[in-house]
Amino acid sequence: MLWDADDTDDYVFQLMLELEREGVDIPRVRDDGWNTLLHLTAMWNRPAVMEELVRKGADLNVINKNGHTPLDLARHWGYADIALQISHYGGKHTCERERDIAISQRDLAQTKIRENEAELEEALLRLRKVKQEREELRIERDRMTLLYHEVVQELHALEENAAKLGREVAVLVEDKKLLQVRNAELVSELTCEQTARMNAVQSWKVTEKLFSDLQALQEEHKEREEQALRARNEAMQELEVARSISHQAQVDQGLSKQLQTAAETERDQAVERFIGLEKDIAVERDMWKRELLKAERERKNIQIEIDRQTLTLRTNLEQLEEHNTKLTVQFESQRQQLDDANARVAELSRIKATLEGERHEEHIKWRTTIERTLQNAIVADLRRVLETLLLLWRRVCVADDEINQACQVPPVEPTKSTSESSMLPSLRDPQPQRKLSMIGPETDEREVAIKLEMMKLGMSDENASYQELWGKAEERFRSVWNVTDIDSLLRADVIPSSEVVHHVSSMSTVVISFLESSTIFMIRQLKQLR
Repeated sequence: MLWDADDTDDYVFQLMLELEREGVDIPRVRDDGWNTLLHLTAMWNRPAVMEELVRKGADLNVINKNGHTPLDLARHWGYADIALQISHYGGKHTCERERDIAISQRDLAQTKIRENEAELEEALLRLRKVKQEREELRIERDRMTLLYHEVVQELHALEENAAKLGREVAVLVEDKKLLQVRNAELVSELTCEQTARMNAVQSWKVTEKLFSDLQALQEEHKEREEQALRARNEAMQELEVARSISHQAQVDQGLSKQLQTAAETERDQAVERFIGLEKDIAVERDMWKRELLKAERERKNIQIEIDRQTLTLRTNLEQLEEHNTKLTVQFESQRQQLDDANARVAELSRIKATLEGERHEEHIKWRTTIERTLQNAIVADLRRVLETLLLLWRRVCVADDEINQACQVPPVEPTKSTSESSMLPSLRDPQPQRKLSMIGPETDEREVAIKLEMMKLGMSDENASYQELWGKAEERFRSVWNVTDIDSLLRADVIPSSEVVHHVSSMSTVVISFLESSTIFMIRQLKQLR
């Protein structure tokens, strides 16, 4: 009833806490069916309790009486979430556990087989080494046997040489005895001849000849005796050498027999060890064959399970391939749409570039039109300014002539006044700054600027009249505007430059200043007339 009710996790945690206080090992508590609390949480789908048990160190692969793990029960009752949670923490299915056991047993069997094979290889290596040592001993024995036979043959040859030398010594001894007998005979003959030597000269000569022959025979006998002694000594030395070689050969033969006996003993022991190892290996091989057969049966069972899971995976793979095909078709369609969109974007970019080019050209045309309009407006303004200046200048001249005629006094030009004379420095002065220094502190800055503008226009002659100053200004104007006269300039369609505009501005300033000075001068003259 506790597990069947809902929202009892807190109560279960409280019971677990109380049992832990009493000293109960919660993860190892089992019921009659050997089910742990982890089995119960998997059967009743309690993930929170399962988390707490995992934190307390519960075994995720423990089995009950039926051999089921908590993952088996969770999958059996259809609780996929808690089954996935148990798998995440390391829980395994019974088949997986059996497969792991079979794989571990197979690995253990293969490890033992490899160890036995290594021991077998080591035993075979020792056997090959023993066989090699036995072969080397056999070769050494054969070599010693051949050496012994060679020594025996050399000993027999030395014995034969010694016997031959002994026979030669015996022959020499017999020759010596014969020579001694001959010497005795010659001595007796010499004695006889000596007794008869006095009888005749011929007997003496014969005796002397016989004596010389006897001496030669004695010397030859001595030489042969010395040769025999040397031969006997050499034979004795060779006999001693042969005896020592024979003794060494006998010693080597004894050692070879001992080595052969030891080698045969070691060979027998190695053969016995090899036979024992072969028996042990045969026993272990039979045992491992049985283990391998058992492992093979388990492997077949595991293979059946693997085939079943492979079939399931293939089915899932086919479904995934179908889904992948659908996604591929969607991807192709989306890619086609993307290509179309890219083509549209490229077309729009081309159209945009074309429009921007056209807009740039239109902007250039509009700017050119505006500049031309402004230039025409500036030309019109300049023309109006020039017309106004000409009109003002001519009226000033007319007014000046009328005043002079009315007053009947010599015309006095504004330039002769104090203010005008101070405003018009001489054009012949190469340093206008020095003239400016003569103005004085009471001179206005505007008058200084006007005098500078007049110097630029060539109208700085103090003794010139209005007509002469205007002629100089016209000449300066024609040189700047590159025209014959101002009237033609007013009629011509000429676009002025910045220098021309500046020139007109300077001229306007000067004309206005002249108008002011002329007005002042006329007012003074009128006051004088009154």
